[in-house]
Amino acid sequence: MPTCYYELLEVTRTASDDEIKKAYRKRALKVHPDKGGTEEQFKAVGEAYSVLSDKNQRAIYDQRGHAGLSAANSGGGGGGFHGGHVDPHDIFRAFFEAAERGNGMGGPGFHVNFGGPGGFAFGGPGGGGMGGPGMDPFQQMFMGGMGGPQVRHLDLSLEEVHEGGNIRRQINGEMVNIPIEKGVHSGEQFEVQVGRQNVRLKVVTRQHAKFKRMGPDSANLEVFLVLGLAGFVTGGSYQLKDIAGKELVVDVPPLSRNKIMVRNHGLPFQGMATTRGDLFVQPRFMDPEAWKQIVSYIKMLSWLMLFMWGNPFTNPPIFFLGMFVIPKVIAAIE
Repeated sequence: MPTCYYELLEVTRTASDDEIKKAYRKRALKVHPDKGGTEEQFKAVGEAYSVLSDKNQRAIYDQRGHAGLSAANSGGGGGGFHGGHVDPHDIFRAFFEAAERGNGMGGPGFHVNFGGPGGFAFGGPGGGGMGGPGMDPFQQMFMGGMGGPQVRHLDLSLEEVHEGGNIRRQINGEMVNIPIEKGVHSGEQFEVQVGRQNVRLKVVTRQHAKFKRMGPDSANLEVFLVLGLAGFVTGGSYQLKDIAGKELVVDVPPLSRNKIMVRNHGLPFQGMATTRGDLFVQPRFMDPEAWKQIVSYIKMLSWLMLFMWGNPFTNPPIFFLGMFVIPKVIAAIE
C-alpha cells in the first residue's frame, strides 16, 4: 500500500480542497471495513485526508514530507493527526455528518476537536460535535434511512441458517455476537446493540455451491444429482449428503427428470428447530452449468444451419418448419 498521502487518496499534488474531499469520500467507502476493506487501509486513508484537508499540515507535508509532520507535531506546533492516535472512524463520521448538514467539512454549526488543547479541529464553533443521536453516516447514506436504527445486510451461509446459534460479525469496527434462530428467513429483520447504537440487521442468505433454498422463507432445499449419461439412462441407487452432512441413499428411476423428495432433510422451520423441511433431488446426467453451455451452442448452431439451408426466399417450407420446430426442441432439452 502506498505511503504517500496523495497516492493514498489517488489525487495529484495540485488537487483542490473539493477534489481531496471527493477523493476521500470515494476511497473511504471503498476501504471501509464494513465494505470488505481492512482497518489498516481505512486508517491510512483517514490519516491522509486529515493532513491534506488542513492547509497548514498540507503545506508542511508538501515541503518536508512525513518527517516534517512528525517534527512539527512533536514540537506542539502541528496540532495534528500525524502519529495515528485518532480513530479513523471518527474522521469518517465527522466527514459524513458534515456532508449531511450540507456544509461539507469545516462549515458553520459543526465543530469536532480531536486530541484536546493544541489538537486538530474540523470547522467552526457552535456545532453538535460527535456522539449525538442518529445512525452511522455510512449506513444512513448507503444502507438505511434517516431517523431510525441503522439497516445492515447480514450475509449468512446456508450452514449458518441451518445451525443457528451465535455468530460473530464486525459492525462499525466492533466484533459483535449475533444470535441467529435456526432456519431464519431471508429478509428477516431484527435489532442488535452495538456500543450505544441500535443496528437493524436484514438477513440475506448467501448462494450455496451445492444446495438452493426454494424461496426466501422456505425450509425446503433443492440439490442436483449428477449421474453421468449411463447412470441417467439406467437409473439406480445413489449416495449424497444433506446440508447437515448426513449420508442419504436416493433411488433414481431410469431416464427420470422428475424431482425426488427426501423428507425431513431440508432446513429447520424457523421457530420449530426440531422440525425440518424437505430436500428435493433433481437428477441430471451432467453438471447443470455445463449443460446450459451445451444447450446455448446447440441453439446457436441450429439457427445458423437453418439460415444456411432454409433460406426464406429459396426454400421457404424448410425455413418456416425450422422456425416452428427449433424452439420446441430447445425447450425440451433445456
